[in-house]
Amino acid sequence: MKSATVYGLSSEGYAIASALASNGIRTTIVDETLQMAMELKAQTVSSHPSLASLVGEETLLGLEPMDRAVAKASTVFFAPRIRKQGEEAMGDINVKLREVAKHISKGSTFVYSLPTRLGGNQDNILLVEKQSGLTVDQDIKYVFAPLQPGSGTPVAVGSTPSGLGEIKALGLKSWGSQPQGSLSSAEVAHFKHVVGKATGLIAELEFAKMYGQTGGSAYSKGSIAVNTFIDELCEYLFDLKAASSSFKTGEPVLYLVTGVLRSVEAYPRILVGRVKDLMKEKALRASRSTLHVVWSADRFEMRGDRLASREGVVERLSEFASDVRASGIEEYASDSHVKASRFQEGRSNIFLTCSKRDADAIGKTVSERRISEAAYIVKANLIVELVEVS
Repeated sequence: MKSATVYGLSSEGYAIASALASNGIRTTIVDETLQMAMELKAQTVSSHPSLASLVGEETLLGLEPMDRAVAKASTVFFAPRIRKQGEEAMGDINVKLREVAKHISKGSTFVYSLPTRLGGNQDNILLVEKQSGLTVDQDIKYVFAPLQPGSGTPVAVGSTPSGLGEIKALGLKSWGSQPQGSLSSAEVAHFKHVVGKATGLIAELEFAKMYGQTGGSAYSKGSIAVNTFIDELCEYLFDLKAASSSFKTGEPVLYLVTGVLRSVEAYPRILVGRVKDLMKEKALRASRSTLHVVWSADRFEMRGDRLASREGVVERLSEFASDVRASGIEEYASDSHVKASRFQEGRSNIFLTCSKRDADAIGKTVSERRISEAAYIVKANLIVELVEVS
């Protein structure tokens, strides 16, 4: 019977584990912090659609040490949560990769599901071989399948010989329609996807800034600039930073990636400037205002860029306002008592909504008129839209 272990208590890892368990494959998922694995069964994942719902119950499901779970698995997926930034992130990945590689068994398939730079899989293979004492292509198979944010579906699938056959045997339906080929071709396909999506959004952002400087607007309610928020801008930051090390100074693609990163990293300053302008325009005193950064970032996502960016926005706002609160929309429940408890009497409330989902939920909350204090909404979309609350 085939068996699989997913290393990483991440949303993406749980999505894979859920699909495998539903296909009747014996599946365990490893909490990389506790170094313990729990068994997942079909009935468990059917009643827990997300990792947050499973962890929230603190259910203990057939716990066993990480090393034993990895050693017994015929396929090992590497999908840990990475919370460090820059070079520290790469160091953290290598530490976790070494730990897992030590316990891989002969005849198994190893699936690397994080982003990497071009050529990064060759470095990974050398590390895996050194730690495991096994040879890729002879003793074990190696697969590169960088997962899309919050998803169990990869952007592309690359493999050493016969590795793709092992993946197909697991019955992961969503993987079949993705580009498949060699490791190097999968690296290029992933990078192309990330850069293509990011540059399109950044072009929209930069033109929105130009329109703003002219005092005009050419955006309808359904336009990309209106419906794209900082949450989506930060989606592939980790991937772009990893890939940027693939190129030498002067290469055109490096200029492209560097430009995207600069634009995204400058965006929080625009947000903070808009909030300051609003407070000045409405004569709102910082000492009598509460700033709500409403960003429902997934705390279990593999990439930590959205969480780090949310912290960065909070830090910038805290430089001139004493009461800044970061939250997700789950804290603005439909119950009126819960809603009322979020606000203090006599204070103005400014909501900085950082995704379309957050913006829709907060807009509904404010429009229900359960807030007697002054309320303002700033959408963290590409045009940094101020919503007038009547």
